[in-house]
Amino acid sequence: MTLQHPNATPRSSALLGQYLKAETDRFVILDVGARDGAEGLWAPIGPITDILGFEPDRTECDRLNAKNAGSRNRFFPCALGDRDGPQPFYVTRFPFSTLDVIERIEIPTVTLDRFVEEHAVHHIDFVKIDTEGSEYDVLSGGTATLAGRRVLGIKTEFWWDPVIKGQKGFAEIDLFLRAQGFRFFDLQIQRYPRATLPMGRLKGTVRDGAVTLVDDGASYGQAWTGDALYFRDPVGEHLEGTRSQDRDTPTLLRLCGLLDIFDYGDSALEILETFYDRLAKDCDVDALMDAMVPPLDGYLLSYDADLKISADVRIARNARVHPPCRWRPGPSAYGRSRGS
Repeated sequence: MTLQHPNATPRSSALLGQYLKAETDRFVILDVGARDGAEGLWAPIGPITDILGFEPDRTECDRLNAKNAGSRNRFFPCALGDRDGPQPFYVTRFPFSTLDVIERIEIPTVTLDRFVEEHAVHHIDFVKIDTEGSEYDVLSGGTATLAGRRVLGIKTEFWWDPVIKGQKGFAEIDLFLRAQGFRFFDLQIQRYPRATLPMGRLKGTVRDGAVTLVDDGASYGQAWTGDALYFRDPVGEHLEGTRSQDRDTPTLLRLCGLLDIFDYGDSALEILETFYDRLAKDCDVDALMDAMVPPLDGYLLSYDADLKISADVRIARNARVHPPCRWRPGPSAYGRSRGS
């Protein structure tokens, strides 16, 4: 699920297309480090999505714009950073053990805050950052944007203990994003075995002196890099009496759509439950709830049916594992708009 296995068939996308029709209601995705193009996971919401990509390699940027000709996706030949103007970029050798720079070049850089002002970007829903070590600089150059442009989610590459270029590590990125009102959701870890065991723990077979190996080096070694996923949590803020952004209907619907794409149907359902009456004025909340429920052996259950089955199973498990346990699900808003 989530980062390693996002939802391949998010069923909410078709419904959201019925409700997010205004120009200012479309999804806006920022792809920072857009080489090779946008990720395929955005395809289900493609018809109602604008992708703004940043790729400082002019040749690659031109290729991406040509490939996306006729669409609303745009790619810009610059990098995002913590200040405007040319910035040094270090090309490192891979694989590496310590600082191993093979080339130093300068690339045009702009802050996220300046970009959204100059291009009059109404809102940004999701920011994906993969910039080989400058992720913290990208974020810190967008403080005003993160606070005022209704950014809903962020996926950023990180380094646990940066030994290559001295950039900020995961701890600093995590603290920064939490201070901006984001909640941590998931990690995807990349492991790197040292040169002393270059393929990690060998797996395979030995038969009559012949060795057949399975390439499984990615599961061994120190956790060095990875991707971290963050989202806003309007339900948590509602309970705390805080607010980090507007909670208008289009924003809440886009957040639910993003959560569905990353297979967090439970979080999307929590939003739909909490803001049911407000959302029901503009859309069929029950249908959206049904769309957030994962299939069961190929069958599509309504949210009401799934909730009852799941609750019964959890109650039985709690009675077996944690007796006595009086947990029961709270009342659901499902069907309220129909008077049922």
